[in-house]
Amino acid sequence: GGRQSFSQGDVSQSNNPLDIAISGAGFFRIENGDKVAYTRSGQFSLNKDGEIVNIAGDKLTGFQADPESGMIKSGNPVPLIISQANDAPKPTSKATLELMLDSRSPVITAPFSASDPTTYTHSTTSTVYTAQGKEVNVQTFYVKTADNDWDLYSWAGGAEPAGKLGSLTFGTDGLVASTTTYDPATDTSTVAPTKGAFTITIDGTPMSLDLGDATQYGSKFTVRVSQDGRGVGQLLNYSVGEDGMITVRYNNGNSKVLGQVVLANFRSLNGLQPVGNSQWLESAASGSAEINQPG
Repeated sequence: GGRQSFSQGDVSQSNNPLDIAISGAGFFRIENGDKVAYTRSGQFSLNKDGEIVNIAGDKLTGFQADPESGMIKSGNPVPLIISQANDAPKPTSKATLELMLDSRSPVITAPFSASDPTTYTHSTTSTVYTAQGKEVNVQTFYVKTADNDWDLYSWAGGAEPAGKLGSLTFGTDGLVASTTTYDPATDTSTVAPTKGAFTITIDGTPMSLDLGDATQYGSKFTVRVSQDGRGVGQLLNYSVGEDGMITVRYNNGNSKVLGQVVLANFRSLNGLQPVGNSQWLESAASGSAEINQPG
């Protein structure tokens, strides 16, 4: 018989992220019921169940990823699914405030009141997330009480009164030299074992505030906030990488690997059995499929 033609996949640009071309050797492995076939045609779309299918409804197969770690679980290829489910929220466990406090600020002796800006030197607001993905604004206030000494107050969501968290003392190098934490129940201050480490409670859950990298210089107040939580995320888009990895992105900034498309190779391509529609079945002559992760 004549040699079979296994043409190069179509590499023209398209707006469909599931138009996947194979450059080099290999076949996509597709399933339909009990039938497993192989094709080089990479025009796929999502069906209503989130399965990646061709126009005939054949399902593209590969390895699923572990939903938590994103690690690819190899084994037998299975139909790949791009889940439309929302990305679960992640509560903030730690917020880091990289502050630069202005050493030129005057000392304030008046009693602190969150509603009176003359009783504090600086303030900043940062957004954190609860376990249910609710955004809460945490406002922190900094009061210069002496040269190199600052008291720290905070409230979440404007809940009166703003409570004292403790104090920061700076050394001559402008870095945090020591920290105290304040306990309102006993009206006592204790030296903190970790510099700049404070705890606040939001919706009954403790959250750490890290001000260990705060500085005090003769320069205007600046702050940079980072935190490790996020709200609930809705699916924004997805893509298939050159390594076959399917990555989804959500509107909360998170992204996840959901799975990996696999490629099949055969000892004898000419032994494959053509079944039309640019599809082939493995046969005794072709040898069984070797399943590989794309490179």
